[in-house]
Amino acid sequence: KGGKGGKGKGKAGRASRAPAETDGADGARAEAPAAVEDPVVALEETKLQSPPTSAADAMGAADAPSGADRKPLPEPPWLDICARDAASGAWRERPPEVLKHTQTTMWMCVVEKTLNSGFLRVRLRGQFFLYNQIRLMVGTAAAIARGTLPEELLELALQLPVEMHMPLAPPTGLFQRTSGFSMLDPRAGFAAMDAEQATLCMLPASGFVLCDAPGTEAAEAFVLRVEAEIARLWREGGEAEAWSQKLDAVRVPQPAVLAELRALAGQAAEREEGFKQQQAEGDERRRRSSLEDGVSFAGVMPRRFATALMVRFRLIPSWRVSHVQHALAQRLRRWSKQPDERPAGISSPPETAELLEYVESVGLQALAEEGASDT
Repeated sequence: KGGKGGKGKGKAGRASRAPAETDGADGARAEAPAAVEDPVVALEETKLQSPPTSAADAMGAADAPSGADRKPLPEPPWLDICARDAASGAWRERPPEVLKHTQTTMWMCVVEKTLNSGFLRVRLRGQFFLYNQIRLMVGTAAAIARGTLPEELLELALQLPVEMHMPLAPPTGLFQRTSGFSMLDPRAGFAAMDAEQATLCMLPASGFVLCDAPGTEAAEAFVLRVEAEIARLWREGGEAEAWSQKLDAVRVPQPAVLAELRALAGQAAEREEGFKQQQAEGDERRRRSSLEDGVSFAGVMPRRFATALMVRFRLIPSWRVSHVQHALAQRLRRWSKQPDERPAGISSPPETAELLEYVESVGLQALAEEGASDT
């Protein structure tokens, strides 16, 4: 939480999106019972760097203080998960303007076995990655799976603006798997990175694929070579052991601290309840008005429905997502005028969960083709 990142907008990128797929670095030897169960291979869109070394480490041997002149280094902030203000003793909070400008979208997180099941590969797909985001995500998940942190702490960290220093996974194993642009300005030419992206985004017939089948196979072979080198570094470079020792040093919040955080989360939920109710009422009025007077899916679909659709069906921002929403909007308008045609279990206007189940039952491809033919 609270990493600094931008919105990723380019000067000429009027309608361009730049999704990327990543893997995350995680792990310790499977045979070490006190360590993370399996090492993980990871990848990401942005270049991530190792945590900065201490001031003494950055000095040359001749410049480093020695003996009685050497001052003890302060404890790293990640030892204590929750941070208090030194002067007031209150919890430090991320400023609202920081949280507002550090938003990212994740569409997929998949864990797969690799290298003869000796390692785990964490594949993540999203947009607008923030500095150290993937390392924090994988590090926190590994710490919880290992038993270092309670799972409840993750929920509290997502609910509260309280500054929390979650374990940062080592950079070893973090690399970019692929990237691509969908829905480019037509003047630039419709393009997809490979056949998989072409299918996901429903590339128009006039578009072109940058990587052909042999190129895609070569890229996959290169990924396996990279993973094998990562495995060697984990096993021979001491990365797994060093990370396990780091996790052992983390000070888990005491029960009294967790109780205080729970109380803060409860208060925050109460404050949000009224706002969410007003937002829901406003959304319903907007959607009903769009059902009666609109012609596109804009205003008809529930809030953040496109993101929910991409997460559920592992899509990327593309024509396919727009076509599915267009087909759904057309059906919703027809059901609004002819209620007897509305399927059982579908309210008016339906919420996100209802629509996702309906898409599952009808078929994503069928709706995408229907929406494409209508536009």
